[in-house]
Amino acid sequence: MATIGLIAGAGGFPLLLAAEARRAGHRVVATGFVNSTDPALERAVDAFTWVKLGQFGRIIEVLKAGGATQAVLLGGVTKKRFFIDVMPDAVGLQMMARAAVRTDDSLLRAGADILAEHGLPVIDPTPFLTGALAPEGVLGREQPSEAE
Repeated sequence: MATIGLIAGAGGFPLLLAAEARRAGHRVVATGFVNSTDPALERAVDAFTWVKLGQFGRIIEVLKAGGATQAVLLGGVTKKRFFIDVMPDAVGLQMMARAAVRTDDSLLRAGADILAEHGLPVIDPTPFLTGALAPEGVLGREQPSEAE
């Protein structure tokens, strides 16, 4: 099976992905952001490295050294943490320069492009999270109208 590189933010999804990916036979090599990522992730993966926000070159280096052939970005990073903890390296600065407008979406897309350029295409994490996602369809008593 493949080695998945997990770039983990805050919340429980990185832990869920690590457990399900390993259960499916994958190795998981992860990086976690200081002051954001749940420390329990260190024990839930095959290899783990703490990084500061913006150390994108370091993230790529760690994931590739761990044998990752694909990457997943999962978990939250609050704007507050970005302004307090960011310490961009050269690749982190390159990523920010590519995102002319620094919205969450443009930064994530720039990051995904850089990861792919370094041989770590970003994959969809949902196959590993099926038990934690809401099923398709109406979940309440009321069926929404077309306009809703």
